[in-house]
Amino acid sequence: MKPGTHRQLDTSHTARGGAAGGRGRVSATRRAMGVAARMAIGATVATFLLVAGFAVAAGFEITSPSFTDGGMLTAANAASANGCGGQNVSPGFEWSGAPSAAKSFAVIMFDPDGAKGLGVVHWVAYDIPASRSSLSEGEGANPSGHFTGGKNTAGTTVYRGPCPPLGDNPHHYVISLYALDLPPGTLAPGISRDELLAAIRPHILAEASIVGRYGRNPLASAKPSIPGARNVDHVGVSVPNLQQAVSFFVDVIGADLLWKAGPLKEDAKHSPTGQPLAVSLAMLRLGPNVNLELLQFDVGGNRGQQMPKSTDLGAAHIAFYVSDIDEASAYLKAKGVRLLPGPINTIAEPKRGEKIQYFLTPWGMYLELVWRPEHLPYEKGTGARLYGPAPGWR
Repeated sequence: MKPGTHRQLDTSHTARGGAAGGRGRVSATRRAMGVAARMAIGATVATFLLVAGFAVAAGFEITSPSFTDGGMLTAANAASANGCGGQNVSPGFEWSGAPSAAKSFAVIMFDPDGAKGLGVVHWVAYDIPASRSSLSEGEGANPSGHFTGGKNTAGTTVYRGPCPPLGDNPHHYVISLYALDLPPGTLAPGISRDELLAAIRPHILAEASIVGRYGRNPLASAKPSIPGARNVDHVGVSVPNLQQAVSFFVDVIGADLLWKAGPLKEDAKHSPTGQPLAVSLAMLRLGPNVNLELLQFDVGGNRGQQMPKSTDLGAAHIAFYVSDIDEASAYLKAKGVRLLPGPINTIAEPKRGEKIQYFLTPWGMYLELVWRPEHLPYEKGTGARLYGPAPGWR
């Protein structure tokens, strides 16, 4: 590379990727260490290149409206052929900060986890005009006048979506974007990833990448489901005193109160009891992914006070995943919350290694603190997985 060329470190290729060469060793480290660590590595490399006399186009970046860096691709992005269950819709991409000398762009989407570590090429596109700063969702799945298609592993010259083996941990799909000093039309159509990399190496002005993940649940195609179902919207719990319950979940648990309503009148036809009643309700947000609806029912002027036992049919409880069960227990105790003896170690074999601390609300409802290791024994018998905890509450 000539001094003065704008270049970011290429971390998108594995050591087995042929033309990618020795730079592929960085890719394995990158995937293992996560997005935050990758940013730190990038900053260190940028400093090294500056000291060595190279200018780094630090502002060159690629983003996607379809997924976040390190996040999950959707089923629509997966391949539609061979029972892969997707729609073969290529993700959309946007980029900014390209060097002014760029004459074209090239894109490669590569799965370093595929083919038992040999890697799978899903998309090769080049001759993207310098005037472009985006590719729309689905654009890569068909021939286009906005790019020239190169060969993927399947031998086609358009986007081919992910189709990892059933039950595999989610694969990583590295989308690399190259700013080139080559005008469109310079390269032959239909070249492979390795041929493209070999041809553009002396002409790369800047590089950027983004990583998406995707896995296939082996039970997904076998289980019936509600058409169009996307997620659980909320969980509802009846309480004897709405204001008391709202105060507990907001002031002790840390929920966000979204709204309150009522008392609302319900006639016998629409009442769950078959007789007229009034209901007051509140919707709360518990952490990053749970909505909790609290309901206080008044039937004939009487407010329900009897708490169901945990063994009663339909009895409910809520569990909160924590990173340190002892610290969380100490917090609740300091708040005056009644804790039951514990924490206890789960004895059920499918979730052996999990720890639970039971505690009670002021009105006697059972709640739990839960901590579990990264992997549990149940994973050996199914490709389905518990919904993982978020990095933080907010």
